Amino acid sequence: MTTKGYVPMPREVMCAEWFNDGVTLKIYCYLLFNAAFTDTVYINTIIRKGEYAATVSRLANDLKLSSADVRKGIRHLTETNYITVNSNTKFSVYRINSLAEEKTANVSAERPAAPVRVPTAKSAPTAPPQKQVPAYKNSSSGNSFTVDNVMARVMAQYKNK
Repeated sequence: MTTKGYVPMPREVMCAEWFNDGVTLKIYCYLLFNAAFTDTVYINTIIRKGEYAATVSRLANDLKLSSADVRKGIRHLTETNYITVNSNTKFSVYRINSLAEEKTANVSAERPAAPVRVPTAKSAPTAPPQKQVPAYKNSSSGNSFTVDNVMARVMAQYKNK
């Protein structure tokens, strides 16, 4: 578990009916703080950004709560649509809806997806084009130089010492 960085908490949480219920708020914060910030794999299951995989007994143990309190808190959060729960035989995946919606909003706001180009049998793969090293102008003397020229000068000075 990482303790660095920030997590976004929507201000609307303060208006939720469960906000004054300490158990439910504790569970929501715990899920929010432990949610994955990148897509990862956990026991052959893909855990997406904004999701956390755990069992009720693990949540109860980590939060020092009873299993009944954890189930009640999870029920409050699912009924108010703050989280979504997908269970399998080994564990449940708790999805923080505000984080998942933020991800989809960021993806659509960035740019449209590039069209996929499938190579055909006729088109042979070509080598990628070489990067051009830009020439920079020294504003004080007006001389242009490239990275290769600078490296050559540095090496020459090093050999002279």
